[in-house]
Amino acid sequence: IQCNNEMHDEKKVKDFLSGTTAISVGFHAGRMTVSNVGDSRAVLGYRVGGVGLEGTPAEEEKKEISSEGDSELVDATGVKYEPGSIIAIPLSDDQTPYRRDERKRLEKAGARIRTIDQLEGRKPVDENVDDFNLGVDIDEEGDMPRVYCQDHDYPGTAFSRSLGDSIAEDIGVNGEPEILTKKVTKGDEILVIASDGVFEF
Repeated sequence: IQCNNEMHDEKKVKDFLSGTTAISVGFHAGRMTVSNVGDSRAVLGYRVGGVGLEGTPAEEEKKEISSEGDSELVDATGVKYEPGSIIAIPLSDDQTPYRRDERKRLEKAGARIRTIDQLEGRKPVDENVDDFNLGVDIDEEGDMPRVYCQDHDYPGTAFSRSLGDSIAEDIGVNGEPEILTKKVTKGDEILVIASDGVFEF
């Protein structure tokens, strides 16, 4: 939040329609804290206990990863992970209009949520958009929902939070981060921090 405010206050920074996403990970006292603004991501590569580890993860870590502990972790098809395998654990949630909570927050702040086709009249605006979970039922054509002012065709951001965009901030695209803190354990081997372009393309 301080960074966002300083960007607005700095005269050399043109903060009109120029926002950016940001994600950071800080390490302190055996814990990591992830701070996320926008749709950049942090993903942890966690090695399931049993191979190359001294002992097993702490009980607190087991609760954070799985209520049953890492020995019971299964993939999307229900197959149990083998000891020594590395699994990807997301440490952040994308802040986009796909998320119902973010969409509602933006609309309450005065934003208009539209895809480009909806904005240009090629597709109708679906008034029953809450009947499905955006982000799960993703448009295969890639025409994602974007954030616009009520009476203008800008800013058109595909993320719902950012730093350094005074216009978007007026309609709810703010710099308030979502924060996650977790204990660092022996199974935490890889940390990937990257923008959406790395994960999507």
